[in-house]
Amino acid sequence: LGQIAKRSPAIEWHATIAGSPGRNTEVLRGRASELGLDSSITWILRSLSEREIARLLSDSHVVVLPYKAIDQSGVLLAAVGAGRSVVASRVGAFPELVVDGKHGLLVSPGCADELARALDRMITDPQFRSVCENNMRTLATGAISWNAVAERTLSVYKSLV
Repeated sequence: LGQIAKRSPAIEWHATIAGSPGRNTEVLRGRASELGLDSSITWILRSLSEREIARLLSDSHVVVLPYKAIDQSGVLLAAVGAGRSVVASRVGAFPELVVDGKHGLLVSPGCADELARALDRMITDPQFRSVCENNMRTLATGAISWNAVAERTLSVYKSLV
């Protein structure tokens, strides 16, 4: 986030860092403060209800999932359902769901420079972000919709009978 503030100082942005961090965040919060980002970041460091997650998604333009390792994410699936573009690490099943440059941007896990460039693009290129959001809505109503999954599941069951 510090890199974004330097790259695009005239662009207004706000980040909400939400969820149970599973580790002490004082160093991160201190670093954000040192960089002068206090007014640009809201910290919600606890488990969130489904209603809170839905509100955050509706208020957001981009969902950022900078994992170093993960298999799958309910937040990613919620982002798809909400039609939100994503910036996510290229880990676990994320690349199976998110097509880089179509639904959002994929970055190497742990690479802060790639993450900053991807976030900067999402912030400064609203047309690209809008295309990604439209593609996410198409994805949500297409191949991964409940109807499509149910049809494939029934097809497998029928082939086994």
